[in-house]
Amino acid sequence: MGTYIGMGIVHKIVVSKNEMDEIEFDLEQLKENINQKFYFDMELYDVHEVDNYYIFLLKGNVIEKDLKGFLEEIYPSLYRDDEEDYNEVLKKLENLKADEIIEYSKTKPLALQYDKYCYSDYLYGIFGRSVKLSYEAMTISSEGKVMVETFGNHANFFKATIIKAYPKYKITGAFKIYVTG
Repeated sequence: MGTYIGMGIVHKIVVSKNEMDEIEFDLEQLKENINQKFYFDMELYDVHEVDNYYIFLLKGNVIEKDLKGFLEEIYPSLYRDDEEDYNEVLKKLENLKADEIIEYSKTKPLALQYDKYCYSDYLYGIFGRSVKLSYEAMTISSEGKVMVETFGNHANFFKATIIKAYPKYKITGAFKIYVTG
């Protein structure tokens, strides 16, 4: 066990409605702040209300349309000498629907591992109160072990770079670089 830097496609964002009430955010303000501060394209997500939570799930058609093509372009840069690590994933993705892709990532193939322990982000509101954003992602690469006290600005910069480098793939609006463990 340890702490790793990972990058992947965020499949789920969970936010407490109680915390949102404390900082006086409505759903639209929440989505706008997530977009502005963390570069997530919230149009890529369907929102569901479950108990006292908003759960944002990446739309299946985005996964089906963009994931494989995006991975075909980014994998060679991430796994320069290890084509075997990602070719199996790419081949497997050819005929899967979105929910099957999520389930496949939970079997932990090296180049596409489901991670429900992504580093959380916080949005701050009035009187220093905050809303925690909990993420679950399909990790496409991780390295470590790393030691960090704070982490965020560098990751947001790298995310913005990925979005600019791969503009034809809307799924980059769901991309995140994070610390996991």
